[in-house]
Amino acid sequence: MQPLKHLVAIQALLSFSDNALKNVFGFFITFQGASLLNLPTNVSLMMGALALASPYFLFSGVAGVLTARLPSATVIRWSRLFEIPISVVSGLAIIYENMILLLICLFVYSTQSALFTTAKLSYVPELVSKNKLISANAILQSSTLAGILFGLIFGGLAIGNNEKLPVVAVLLFAALAGFLISRKLPDVTSSHNKKLSLAELNPLSATRRALRVVFQDFRSGTIAVSIAWFWIVGLILTSILPDVAQGKLAISANTTNLLIAAFVLGIALGGFVVSKLTAGRVTAAYSPWAAVGMAVFCVELSWAVQSYTIHPPDQITTFWSFLGGFSGLRILFDLMAISAFGAAYLVPVYALLQSIPARCGRAILVSGSVTVDALSSTIAAALLVGLFAMGLTFEGLLYGLAGINILIALLLTKSMSSLTIADDEIDHPANRGTFS
Repeated sequence: MQPLKHLVAIQALLSFSDNALKNVFGFFITFQGASLLNLPTNVSLMMGALALASPYFLFSGVAGVLTARLPSATVIRWSRLFEIPISVVSGLAIIYENMILLLICLFVYSTQSALFTTAKLSYVPELVSKNKLISANAILQSSTLAGILFGLIFGGLAIGNNEKLPVVAVLLFAALAGFLISRKLPDVTSSHNKKLSLAELNPLSATRRALRVVFQDFRSGTIAVSIAWFWIVGLILTSILPDVAQGKLAISANTTNLLIAAFVLGIALGGFVVSKLTAGRVTAAYSPWAAVGMAVFCVELSWAVQSYTIHPPDQITTFWSFLGGFSGLRILFDLMAISAFGAAYLVPVYALLQSIPARCGRAILVSGSVTVDALSSTIAAALLVGLFAMGLTFEGLLYGLAGINILIALLLTKSMSSLTIADDEIDHPANRGTFS
């Protein structure tokens, strides 16, 4: 279990850095008056979300090729080394408050995260047995959430209080620590005899192949679409929350961090509960109900925001004033419920993906799923940039998310028998395969 602990630590550090940088960008735009090409605040925030999502679409196929040809631990080490110079450039963007450079850094940070994510998801089944997959995913999910929580809060607090140098120092420290820990990861499986060619690293052809692998099978295609939906919801809500907090709730930067913390803690709670309910079984039986729960609380959050009253008008609501009223606690609870049901929906579906046998090998299948996640999130972010520019409200967005959650629940319910994976079908840890 020692390699899994190292992987958990690396995941936490990367999640921390990604989300600290994301919130630095968001708080510069929302609370510090910084401008990105003079775009409206909500459009600028969705541009940040687009910069975070698009590299997964562009480079997850390449990450799948690398992970199929090389040991997963090697790809992880490469991605951690890549983060060190990125953290230095990001620090310069923060110091000089250059929003365009910071947006580019978000894109590049997300690129190395795409390499890591595919390698990580392929590495986990090499480290643990089938009956430990859900618990291992829950542990990784918890480390991800811990990193997200502390990263978002740290980035928001630092920029909210105009403290830039601590962010610069911590980003560099996290990058160095992640690389040093990655050196302790063992190469569980050896690389394949077929050599890696430069032609295989063409992002377009690698992405096309990875998507073909996912959708050549109904089961893997359904799972990939289901996973993608969770990341769309998470990306949209965490990206738009700062604007909602200032524009609709009139709360301070520090209180905004409380909303983000509630969302992240809800995911941790949902992951813990579903890991106990499944008791080691690889099953998505609870996922449709969890999707319905997300839909219900998206609608409830919309009602809560609509009924929220700012007291006194035209003034910033303090931390304790927000917590002292029913309306504030209601919004906190709704956010936590959405994310808790989201985690209960996601964790078992991830275990299904990691258990599916694939002729091409797990690495390519996983990279295809990550590519679907990113493509869906990129399209969603780009679409919302246009819709927000045309006047879409936060409440209208929540109603739309609720409706799609119901459709996802129906899809999973209808497909449940097809998603069952027999014990003799489980992909062997050494099956990393190649594609032709």
